[in-house]
Amino acid sequence: MADESDTGSVQSSISDQSGEKKQPDSQRYYALYTFYPNRPRSVGDSSSIEGEEPSEDGSLSSTDEVTSSAACYYCVLKTSSCDDADDSKATNLRKFVVCFSVLLDPATFRKDLDSYCQGLVQLLDQETALTPQPGAESEQLSQLNTGVKTYLEGWHETVLEYLTRCVTRLGENVQYLVYSALVDATLQISGAVATDEEDIRRFISCCSLSPLLEQLQASDQQNAGISASGESWQVQPSVISLELTEQGAKFDMKGIESCNFCKVAADHLLGLDAKNVTKIRDSLESIKLAFIHNLNKLKRFLRQAELDHYALYRAFVFLKKCGAGSLLLRYVKLDASPETISVLAAIEQFIHDKQVQLT
Repeated sequence: MADESDTGSVQSSISDQSGEKKQPDSQRYYALYTFYPNRPRSVGDSSSIEGEEPSEDGSLSSTDEVTSSAACYYCVLKTSSCDDADDSKATNLRKFVVCFSVLLDPATFRKDLDSYCQGLVQLLDQETALTPQPGAESEQLSQLNTGVKTYLEGWHETVLEYLTRCVTRLGENVQYLVYSALVDATLQISGAVATDEEDIRRFISCCSLSPLLEQLQASDQQNAGISASGESWQVQPSVISLELTEQGAKFDMKGIESCNFCKVAADHLLGLDAKNVTKIRDSLESIKLAFIHNLNKLKRFLRQAELDHYALYRAFVFLKKCGAGSLLLRYVKLDASPETISVLAAIEQFIHDKQVQLT
């Protein structure tokens, strides 16, 4: 922490949110610093180097021996007053550094942390600076121990623990959340408070295939994903309802059945330590990758089937045994060639005639 005479006058709010009864892997910390990047360093500051340009880059160093490692996320924030400043070299230009540290690897939550920090900017914009005391160079935040502190204290619960809450709250029904994400369904939620609904929608976002769907639809429009009628094939939207009650969760799938792929995924999630949020997030990423792998494998069989009848049979067997055949059929047509569409039509007709269930 720098003295008031240093380049960046520092005001911090640091808290160890880990209660005495919590395990070491549950410990998490936060810190908020203010600094003035355009103020000259003091003459007695030995770290001052003539001609050195000020930098907003953060650094972390340690010489202490430790028995466990921690990950630290930090971000430099600017308030709207910085953007409105007429003189970018003004000495009263103030910026902030926010740090979050936890004894887990939060790398997969980088976007969540970025978004959470932007929410902090809104609170800092609402802050009014107190008149500095005589001899002090820095302005103090007026509500540091109210709104800002409350927001910072909730970082771990908001950014990370929503995965734990969803898995614990829904239990085996989490398979329907995975299914909703994979089909890019519109989820209608009732009986939930705002925080519960936000948790569920963020969980779905973790395993959503929306970016892939947009990419495939764009490819379909540019290329030749044309049906027999000459129109581009589009994924039909699905609507799934979720009602949350004190007894649990009830899904209305509108006559649609879940699939074995989602059931296996749910079993895997339930078998994990619910408190290990990074493991849950990694598993959700693995679910998406496994589904995309199956989709690419089916596409390869279908391309081969244009010239090889045995490959046509292999495509049918794969659809039957992969556990997500009905879901794969929703996507595989999007960027398919007219020849592949014809192959799919033959497979779908065979499935219909034989009354094969793609579970």
